[in-house]
Amino acid sequence: AGYVALWQCGQRFDLESSAVQKHRARLRQIGIDIKLPFDATRHGVVFIRNVREIERTFDAPLPSFYRPAVVPRHLQLVAA
Repeated sequence: AGYVALWQCGQRFDLESSAVQKHRARLRQIGIDIKLPFDATRHGVVFIRNVREIERTFDAPLPSFYRPAVVPRHLQLVAA
């Protein structure tokens, strides 16, 4: 889970290290490749619940304070 958190922050890893290779192999089994730079549009949001349990999701819940944008009337045809 630590590797995933660092990977999301843009950390680069020494791919020659046996520890990194071991963790990369485990993460690739669940569809995460730490060799590639993190891209939120491709990888979605990764929630780290426990050090042994990783969940990936593409539909993160909206925060309670979020308000959708109000489109002015004169721009509604453009926005539609």
